[in-house]
Amino acid sequence: MKKSRPPAFYLRRLGIYIAIAILGSTSPVVAVEFNIDILDSEDRENIDLSRFSRAGYIMPGTYTLSMRLNEHGISDQEISFIERTP
Repeated sequence: MKKSRPPAFYLRRLGIYIAIAILGSTSPVVAVEFNIDILDSEDRENIDLSRFSRAGYIMPGTYTLSMRLNEHGISDQEISFIERTP
């Protein structure tokens, strides 16, 4: 008589196959599009929005940073962000 394998063996093998399928799959790259027609500017054609496609991008300039601790204002400071050249 042939020995049958326990059900746990098949579940373990199924789990390995699922893990390989998930790890082997690639996620599609989604292009970010922005409609420049909503901008209130006469020079819409010369606006380069590709910089904003990077996560965490901050436009170069000087910004006011308000520091708060436990809902109490500590200070306001001017922070300058400069563009890094490659």
